[in-house]
Amino acid sequence: MSSPYPSGSLLFRAMALIKAGQLPKPLEPDPEHQTLTPTEAAKYLKVGVRAVRKAIRERKLAAFKVGCRNWRIVVVDLNKYIENLVAEWSIPPSDDGRP
Repeated sequence: MSSPYPSGSLLFRAMALIKAGQLPKPLEPDPEHQTLTPTEAAKYLKVGVRAVRKAIRERKLAAFKVGCRNWRIVVVDLNKYIENLVAEWSIPPSDDGRP
């Protein structure tokens, strides 16, 4: 039966690195790869969760599944979705100067 703890030599090596101050720097989250749940995305967009899930279902908003039920949305994809919404709802200016 193996132990869930690191082997002795690995543990001693880690302790030596700690004492020498040579630990690797922790990974910082990359904003391009940060993900949101549909609930978090809905809160950010100030809409209901059903609207976000509908956009995912209609493939207007890119998302991926984690496990069998949990969806995640990459922040970059959410920004693209917002840009598409703005472009879709933008009304071109008329020639007579009226909005």
